[in-house]
Amino acid sequence: MSALCGKIAEKCGVEYLVDIGGGLGHLSRILAFGHGKRVCCVEKQEPLNLQAGVLDQQFLKFAQKYLKQEEFTQLRPPVHLNLTISPDMDACGFIEHLKCRVFDLKEDEEFAIGVIGLHPCGDLGPVLLNLFQTCPEVKFIAVVGCCYMKLTENGFPLSQHLRRMREKEPKRVHLSYEAREVACHAIEMYHERLSLGEFDDLKIHAYRSALEKVIVRNWPNLRHSGLRSVKYRECRTFREYCERATGNLGVKLKDGDVEGNADCLEWKKVAIFYTLRLMLAPLVESVLLNDRLLSIREGATATCSTVAVFEPRLSPRNHILLATK
Repeated sequence: MSALCGKIAEKCGVEYLVDIGGGLGHLSRILAFGHGKRVCCVEKQEPLNLQAGVLDQQFLKFAQKYLKQEEFTQLRPPVHLNLTISPDMDACGFIEHLKCRVFDLKEDEEFAIGVIGLHPCGDLGPVLLNLFQTCPEVKFIAVVGCCYMKLTENGFPLSQHLRRMREKEPKRVHLSYEAREVACHAIEMYHERLSLGEFDDLKIHAYRSALEKVIVRNWPNLRHSGLRSVKYRECRTFREYCERATGNLGVKLKDGDVEGNADCLEWKKVAIFYTLRLMLAPLVESVLLNDRLLSIREGATATCSTVAVFEPRLSPRNHILLATK
């Protein structure tokens, strides 16, 4: 991701980069220290920003041992900005804040930036695309979607083409929660497990399915909640799985729900059903990505494409949407 963004930045003559939803700043750090760019890492969770600053200082301390003094003085760590990017934000005001407050430029100085989003969740991806389309200072965008199930009606569809279709035939332009959720998974990894006969890794889906039924029955308001990730080999019983997985929800499971749960024995049926769902996953993601490409082409004079860059077994969401003005 850093190599691609560095190359695009050079091609567009962009010195300033904004990594939105940057977390601990790993990508920002490489772009700043490895590619010599001025980088702002925007993250809404303050603890992550604080830890990112610690990592920056650790790197500088390490680099000082190995670089010549003139090389070391050229290193500029990323700026970490604690901020929530929302759909109703003032896009132009945000860009002006970056220019004058973050990068300390004067109002009459030229300012060209690249916007980067590595796995922004839900509507954050479309918000970044809007920044690219509405702000002339944003010369390129590189965004990799994630958590499509968190998209609202404002996040899909984005293109006028599909919105017009939805007005005429609402049911035709609709992606259910289940469709958007399955598009976040890697068919390659599941195919590999099936081929190798690693069925223990597949049985966890039956556990998750059975637990979801328990949650919906007892706490319908927690439907589709994010649970803690638990591997099958880490738990000996369904009860143990449930207690680990729901540790972040603050719920108390009943003995009748977790002891001898018959649904857990149906793991083969669940694996078959999950396999059929995953066969459709690439199609669903293609719809989402092409809708985003269409919206860019409709709204700005830009060159855009999607490029599969990452190994899908390591990063299921591996398509980078690239657009340049």
